[in-house]
Amino acid sequence: MRTLGDAELLCLWERGAGRRPWEQALLALATAVPEESCESLAAWPVGRRNQALARLRCRCFGRRLRAWLACTACGERLEFEMDAQRLAGEDTRAVNGAEEAVNINGRRFRLPTSQDLARAAAESDPETGARRIAEGCLLETGSRIEWSAEELAAIGQQLAVADPHAETGLTFQCPACGRTWEEALDIVGFFWTELEARIRQLLFAVHTLASVYGWSETDILGLSDRRRAAYLELAQA
Repeated sequence: MRTLGDAELLCLWERGAGRRPWEQALLALATAVPEESCESLAAWPVGRRNQALARLRCRCFGRRLRAWLACTACGERLEFEMDAQRLAGEDTRAVNGAEEAVNINGRRFRLPTSQDLARAAAESDPETGARRIAEGCLLETGSRIEWSAEELAAIGQQLAVADPHAETGLTFQCPACGRTWEEALDIVGFFWTELEARIRQLLFAVHTLASVYGWSETDILGLSDRRRAAYLELAQA
């Protein structure tokens, strides 16, 4: 996996603007792991994709992950910090795919991928979306299976257990009202929010330095962060 430079981050942001989150995740990984095709990345289990995106986040923005959220009961602002490397973990890729098969009620399922989640998200009814995932992940051919809502929920729960990195839950307790609750950490959304913040800084630097010195965008993006900051300080003085 490559560390993305400022010019690559800018291109990534431009290509991914307005796209759906799963598309943004795959665009980011396709840029950082060029040896993998987009089709191959889309077929990765969601947990493996999230781990790879967390590793890319550490390479581009550092390991320190800081954020805040509001208490669901009283609205109190809570800040938290964690080591993003914890989300990256070890590469969970399987050697031949067999390790990723999950036995549920006598049937074999593979782990859901970005493609499966995209198909499910296209459905307006959550139960239909869950059925699309179950049908897509079933490793058996034959007649269509009519699962009950309870069976679909059980399949979803066991697939989630089999791929723990597909969703990371964080537990919070509000110091103001004492409420305790769990929130899922959306690594895709978090990465893209940080990318947009970085891009705003880069665009400001390009605009300022180009206006003052007449340099091109390529020249400005080619500067190190330290040199760019020093020139910005002089330009604003």
